[in-house]
Amino acid sequence: MSHDPAPQRAQQPEQPRLMRSEGARRSEVAPIELFFDLVYVFAIIQVSHTLLAHLSWLGVLEVALLFGAVWWAWNYSAWAMNWLDPGSGLVRVLNGLLMLAALGMSLGLPHAFAEDGLLFATCYVAAQVGRAAFMAVALRGHVLAKNYTNLLAWSTSAGVLWIVGAFLDPTARLVVWLVALVVDVAAPRFEFRFPGLGSAPMHTWPTDPEHLAERNRAVFIIALGESILIMGFTLSELDPITSRAVVATLLGFVGLFVLWWAYFALAGPDTQASRGDASTRALRSAFAY
Repeated sequence: MSHDPAPQRAQQPEQPRLMRSEGARRSEVAPIELFFDLVYVFAIIQVSHTLLAHLSWLGVLEVALLFGAVWWAWNYSAWAMNWLDPGSGLVRVLNGLLMLAALGMSLGLPHAFAEDGLLFATCYVAAQVGRAAFMAVALRGHVLAKNYTNLLAWSTSAGVLWIVGAFLDPTARLVVWLVALVVDVAAPRFEFRFPGLGSAPMHTWPTDPEHLAERNRAVFIIALGESILIMGFTLSELDPITSRAVVATLLGFVGLFVLWWAYFALAGPDTQASRGDASTRALRSAFAY
């Protein structure tokens, strides 16, 4: 008497080797991520000092643009590590290369609208394009590979503008780089829709809200800490230290403490971002924009 074979379960697609595995420590921020964030201490210091050296409306606009590029490079790196296995050697090498690119951006930042424009633009484009290309290859077989292919197309398009702008005079460079930054920042709003590739809707980016929340808390602490350092160094270099400078420093410190209180103390020690809306669209608005 023959028996029908048991129905076979549909095989699930195999998870790419470089993806984070599910588990109790999936949301934990790994040492390589914390190490990566250290280079942005220098980047934020460069942003602050560049603004101090160009205290004009034009200087504010230029530094705001440069900060936008620095932030977007960090932002996309943090999101990439939301999916990548931090224990992988290849992922660690990727982070090392992205750190090197961020260091180059930081070195070129003070004179990005002068002689170091090409250094800044090249390092930024290398990070944005290289990261997206790595993800598209490393996650092949997963929906994220297709999504990163769309992102790669957007980053490459913006990258052309960044590189072209580096060869123009400062005024034209500012205009072209503003357009390039708008292209970069607008990509998620348009769900990375690109001719011939379709779109990559937000619901197709499976995210870990706790991990993203912790990464953003860490970089915010870096920004607050750097602000305290620059206030302290500026005050210590004054001779004599005037009462106006002391009052300004106290007001600055109070402002930073209020920012910390609002971001950390009011939220409480629990970083469970999933208590609210944990959709990727909500996370994009909260942590990217």
